[in-house]
Amino acid sequence: MTSPEPPALSLPSLWPSAGLTRQGVGRSVNEDAILSRPDLGLWAVADGIGGQAAGDVASRAVIGALAGALESAGPQQSLDAAAAVVRGALTTVNRELLDKAAQLGTRSVIATTIAMLLVRGDEALCLWAGDSRIYLLRDVHLYRLTRDHTVAADRMMAGLPPSPDPRAAQSLTRAVGARDALTLDLAVLGTRPGDLFLVCTDGVWQAIPPEGLAGSFEADPDATVRLLAERALAGGTRDDLSAVVTRVCP
Repeated sequence: MTSPEPPALSLPSLWPSAGLTRQGVGRSVNEDAILSRPDLGLWAVADGIGGQAAGDVASRAVIGALAGALESAGPQQSLDAAAAVVRGALTTVNRELLDKAAQLGTRSVIATTIAMLLVRGDEALCLWAGDSRIYLLRDVHLYRLTRDHTVAADRMMAGLPPSPDPRAAQSLTRAVGARDALTLDLAVLGTRPGDLFLVCTDGVWQAIPPEGLAGSFEADPDATVRLLAERALAGGTRDDLSAVVTRVCP
């Protein structure tokens, strides 16, 4: 007897989505990269580690690997299966970036943050490393879905006093390409019609206070990302800035 085929998963291919990335003031290259692929149920940002070798190479490698992995696997996988595919892709990129850095010299680092939203049906998975963030606006309330992987955040979680060195406090403790073992955090939640998700780099959230972020959401994702960029620049950011927004439709 032939087994029945599993029901097709609902993909957010018609969800309104938009993405924007801008080079920072006085920067020679934009080290951010973005991905907005509603057809794959995938949105992401990556922020190449500033001041290191080829941060733009790292961020683009990660974004390209994510899209390529899900394109090859097909869009009808379960959330768990799709998550396993992207984790495998990121692990591979992590090794490739370490190998590239080794070719440049023992002190070279080619690394990037990653924040990714993956949706299947009415479930969403957030996966991240570094200080790029994912936010959810639901019923006028803004929720931060990720925790920064920085010295300051790690010390706070451990109940330790703040670092006496403000610059060291913002140093990343996780990133793709930074260490042999790639450690990723993830969170799974249910989605509701009307939910708005924002995936962004620190060039956005560091320049806009939480109330400003919440007040930047429009029904149109394209208007939202443009307003976020305007407010980040008005807030004095000189960093590269990137934002991807999608709205859950019934």
